[in-house]
Amino acid sequence: MIMSQEKKDLPTRPQRVKGETILIKTACGNAYITVSTDPIYPAEAFGILGKSGGCAAAFLTSLTRLITKARLYGMPTSEIVRQLKGAQCPNSSPHLPSCPEAIARALEEISLETKNLEGGADTRAEAPRGVGTSEESGG
Repeated sequence: MIMSQEKKDLPTRPQRVKGETILIKTACGNAYITVSTDPIYPAEAFGILGKSGGCAAAFLTSLTRLITKARLYGMPTSEIVRQLKGAQCPNSSPHLPSCPEAIARALEEISLETKNLEGGADTRAEAPRGVGTSEESGG
């Protein structure tokens, strides 16, 4: 998907956004993946690793910030899941996924529950889009 060079006007993030957090055991420890389920602002994704600090924690936080931006600019959740699914790291195994695989599983599970991924369609396009990223919320 090629993004337009023009800057899009994105509405301000609401003060409160509903979301769901899923715990997934990964090769780097427990990952807590939070995905917005709010119909008015369904773009946010956050990831926190149970271990404090370190490269893996920074990677997970940065990747979920990029996912939030991609969703804000119109990338379908199904495409994000497709890109992340199957990503491996040296410590991952069939029973302990990599952090990108854990994010894909969480996005897929929550999206299927909220019908955002059904048939590859992303209903998010019908809702107003906002700007909030984890950097704005202090994360």
